[in-house]
Amino acid sequence: MATTENSKSNCDNRSVLHLTVRLAWHDSCWNGKLCEMPRKNIYCVGNYSLLSTRIQRRKNSDLEHNYSGEDASEIIKKEGYIPPCYWVINLLGDRRLKVKHVHPFCDFSKEARDGIKPIEDLVEPHSVLSWCFKFLLRMKDYLDIHLTLKIDLNTSYHI
Repeated sequence: MATTENSKSNCDNRSVLHLTVRLAWHDSCWNGKLCEMPRKNIYCVGNYSLLSTRIQRRKNSDLEHNYSGEDASEIIKKEGYIPPCYWVINLLGDRRLKVKHVHPFCDFSKEARDGIKPIEDLVEPHSVLSWCFKFLLRMKDYLDIHLTLKIDLNTSYHI
């Protein structure tokens, strides 16, 4: 979204020239529905995709098979199961998804499961959840990088 003299951005005078988001592969074109063939999606069970090992650990192929092609909101509502690709599944979806972010440490440690509570969130229609890779690549400066970039960590940015 570039701004010109005749248009205004809703991003506090900042304009987005390009946004790249890595997506976990999805055979239903990220339409907010579970894969048509969840058992055959090798990108969820192999090391081909973003965060593939986390998807592998958390994916329940049998349960997803029972809901194949259905809205992700249905399996979340009926089973309490949040597909591990929830952060990208709704790119072209038209329903809001109620999700919980579970910290990856919780996959390995009872102490983490007891101490780190899930964060409830909504994935709006036609959206994805992502994070700034610059934060991850500069761990040494992680605590101060938001100051350098003049980012208020308490503000949500909707683009």
